[in-house]
Amino acid sequence: MAIPKTQGRSDLETIRSISSALKNGDAVGLFPEGTRSWDGKMMNITEATAKLVRLFKVPTVFINIEGGFSKKPRWSHKERKGKVYLKVKRILMPDEIKASSISDLLGIVKENLTFDNTAWQKENGIEYFDKARQADGIERVMYQCRSCGSYETLSSYRDEVICSHCGKKYKINGYYDAVDESGSVSLASYHDWEKSKLRELVGSDGEILGHGTKGVLFQKGEKGRNVDLSRDFMIHAYPDRISFVFSDGRESSFPYSEIESMIICAKYTVEFYHKGQLYRFRAKGAKSTLKYQDYYSEYIEMNKES
Repeated sequence: MAIPKTQGRSDLETIRSISSALKNGDAVGLFPEGTRSWDGKMMNITEATAKLVRLFKVPTVFINIEGGFSKKPRWSHKERKGKVYLKVKRILMPDEIKASSISDLLGIVKENLTFDNTAWQKENGIEYFDKARQADGIERVMYQCRSCGSYETLSSYRDEVICSHCGKKYKINGYYDAVDESGSVSLASYHDWEKSKLRELVGSDGEILGHGTKGVLFQKGEKGRNVDLSRDFMIHAYPDRISFVFSDGRESSFPYSEIESMIICAKYTVEFYHKGQLYRFRAKGAKSTLKYQDYYSEYIEMNKES
């Protein structure tokens, strides 16, 4: 049985459901990231996972899923040839949990669950290929050209990624490295570079991610269902807000400081909560919505630091 959880938000009902399942003698599986990786590198594991381990004090098995990202990357429709492995890293018993602080438990969780898929592939010499469409959809995570700096100009074709602005080309190999005449860069490193560039834009002036992206779905959550508000609008990202300009001239703006969470469902649809209200939007075609989530995350982190 699946236990529902609203991604990116606290959910006491989820904790109650976990407690009930454990009392019934069921095994409960948790995915600390709450979502799939875009680049094969595990995202940050928060203290919340350690708190759950501490709260329930039941035997806890730490498992790594090796090759899951490689088999079908989040950004692609296509599966690759290759195997997926489950590796048991550690079993933590109740007595050790009781004797450990939250900080100690967080260290144990991170030590045993942090996983870099590319590093694992290269250490074991395992490559994953779809010879016809190796790069299919990778522009959803490679949303900025490293050569000219432009956004949304990269597109995938067979095993290549090509920039329509400057003509830059990369080959995508069996490790999902971007390879050119100067060498190769892992997808995770490429994505880290993109996020570093977004971080530089926090506090800048003007529109930050190009000149608007065509949107095809804008919804509002009402009484447990999603209500369509528009299917014809432009998405504009600014240093302090995200804005939607509709075909009839109306505009709705949402300051990042007032957005409680922003996540991406599956590959395309962005969900965010603004003052407790759920909104959803989707861009046209293969345009990346990841850049909006990445910028929001960088904005929030930098404002925490200041």
